[in-house]
This record gives sequence, structure tokens and C-alpha cells, in this order.
Amino acid sequence: MPDSYVPDEFDIAIVDSLSINPRASWTTVSDAIGSDAKTVRRRWDRLNRLGLAWTLCVRGYLALTVQDHLSIRCRPGFSDELARELCELQACLTVSAVSGDADLRVLVDMPDIASLHDFMNHEIWRHPGILSVEHNIATEVFHTAHGWVSGSLSLIQQTALRQTVTQRRTTVPGLTVREEQIAVMLQHDARRSITDIAQELGVSEASASRDVHKLLSSDKIQLRAESAHAVVGWPVSVGLFCQVDPNFLREAAAGAARLTGARGSHTVVSPNWNLMTIFWLRDLAEIHRLESTLSRSNPTLTVVGRQVTLKSYKRMGMIFDDNERADRNVLTAL
Repeated sequence: MPDSYVPDEFDIAIVDSLSINPRASWTTVSDAIGSDAKTVRRRWDRLNRLGLAWTLCVRGYLALTVQDHLSIRCRPGFSDELARELCELQACLTVSAVSGDADLRVLVDMPDIASLHDFMNHEIWRHPGILSVEHNIATEVFHTAHGWVSGSLSLIQQTALRQTVTQRRTTVPGLTVREEQIAVMLQHDARRSITDIAQELGVSEASASRDVHKLLSSDKIQLRAESAHAVVGWPVSVGLFCQVDPNFLREAAAGAARLTGARGSHTVVSPNWNLMTIFWLRDLAEIHRLESTLSRSNPTLTVVGRQVTLKSYKRMGMIFDDNERADRNVLTAL
């Protein structure tokens, strides 16, 4: 049986703080939300231990080459088995059971189109339970869940935390051997201490600190704080797929990214739409209000597809247990 602990507003504020800066010191977080460092750390440790919140590291989105959101239709009774198999694959970052015209939505990360073709042939189509697959290949990423906050922090608190984030610069894609070693450690826990990193690398803390700072100030990786839906009080996840006049597509994608609850906004190559958006909402009724807002924002936008997440199996490498709490991390490609 899962622990019966129910997160409160203080817990949500901690999660939001680390979403803004996953490596913020406990003193920085406590100063921002009005508490003390020991209490903040104790609360976070409990959330993390219970699988309700965690930090991780993924490839920087500017370094991504091919990102494909697969919509998979399965034979009756096969979707759960397939979802659990796909969770074990490094290339499948996110796996969800959804409503609508698909049974599963799977985010796949590939270095190039040829690799995607091979992956489909060798890992996807070999499964006898699959009836059909629709590709939604991202052409431009306007917004991700990186830095997503639930609304527990004031603008002043958010600003104070954002000022502590390491400034990033555009760099040459690809990790050095040392950078990859550090990134793998941060995949397990983005808050891994400099002391631990130095010990594992076999270098001084000063050297490890310089290497970590150099990596974090690049755009090669992205640190994230994530949480279970139960923590932040936004239990509904919905994908709204839209067709937009190509002349207004980038404007529509940027507009969707600014809406409350937005966790993804991508232009895509797909048979039925060219804009894919993902939102977390407080209740199902908000879906219709959200559609109305999207339609009013751009007269050429039409919502032509809808998928409500029925079960989250995996999110950005983190596999969930049957209670949708973090269980274990399948390291993603860096």
C-alpha cells in the first residue's frame, strides 16, 4: 500500500521552486518561500522517498535531432503489455495510455530520421499487438515542461529564484567524455552534490565544480524537477492537436506556450495536424474552456484531435508504479 501522506501547499512551493532551479540550495529555496533550510530539505526528502517528486537530467532540446510523438493503436488487451515493454527502451522518453483515436502516446528521441526508421522496424512493428502507428514528428519546439510551475509562488518569489539560475549559452552539440560522466550522474539526481561528483570522478571538488558549472551553462543538457500529479493538484493531462494556416503556425505555437498549464507546444509533421500541445489542467471541464481560448487566439486554428492521459507509465525516463509514483529511472540518451 502506498504511503498515505498528502502533500500540502508548502510541498508544492518546494516543487515549484526546484522546477525553476533544480540545483538551488536549500537556503535559496527557504529564503524564497519563507521557511528554513532544514525544513525544506526534510520535506523534499520525503516527497522524493515517496516517489512524489524528483529531479533528473535530459538532453538539451537544441541538441535534439528527431523527436517523434507516436500515436499507437493496439489490439484489444495488448496496450498495457506494450506500454510496459516500451518503458524499458531508452529511446522512449514518455509512455502514456490515452483516450481518443489512439491507445498509447509515446515520445521517441532519435538522432536522425534513418535511426527512427530502424527503430520502428526493429522495436515497434515487431510487436503483434500493434494495429497502426501515426507519426507526429516535431519540427520546432516552442515550449516544454522545463520550468513548469503550478502557481504556488508569487511573481516576486519566482523572480528571486530565476535570478539564481545559471545563464546558458549556445555551444557545439555533443558531450565530452567528462561532460557525459557528469550528465549520467545528474540523470539519477540533478541535485547530486559537488562532493559526490568529485569523489565518483576521482578529482578535486574545485575541478568538479568548474566542470559542472561549464556543463550547466551550456545548452547540451536540461535539468528538470518533476512531480506526480497528486502533488501539484493538476490531475488532468490532455493533448490538443490543431490544424493552423502555415502562415500563422509559429504565432499559434508561441501563443499556446504562454497559456496557463502548458507543458508542451510543438509544430509537427503529421497527417492530420501541424500543431501539438500538451496541458495539465485542474479538471476535465477546463478542456473545453482551453479549446475556446486556443480558437479565439488564432482564427485559423482548429482543434482536430484530443487525447486525455488515462495512465502515465513513464515520463522523461522515469517509470511509474501502479499508483503513478516514481519507481525507477531508465537513463535517456545524452
